[in-house]
Amino acid sequence: MTGKDIYDVHFGLELELSEDGCVDILDRRIEHEGIHEFFPMILRKLDNTVSQSTTIRDATNHYVPKDLRPDWEELVMSLRSKIARMFE
Repeated sequence: MTGKDIYDVHFGLELELSEDGCVDILDRRIEHEGIHEFFPMILRKLDNTVSQSTTIRDATNHYVPKDLRPDWEELVMSLRSKIARMFE
């Protein structure tokens, strides 16, 4: 996963959208793609991404001041918690 993916999904979940509607859309997409272990796969990828948070941090746009860049490890763990609560 890239920093942009993590950032977009994390803050996308903050939008005031119908959670049921989002889950329904994801369920249909997963069924269409035939990905049966989608959510466990995402959680495993996020677990692996935590160890890569330094690499993601270093790849962050260098024009963004350091104090305005997210704490990537915290962001990944927060995203993992949100997804786990939604789908486990």
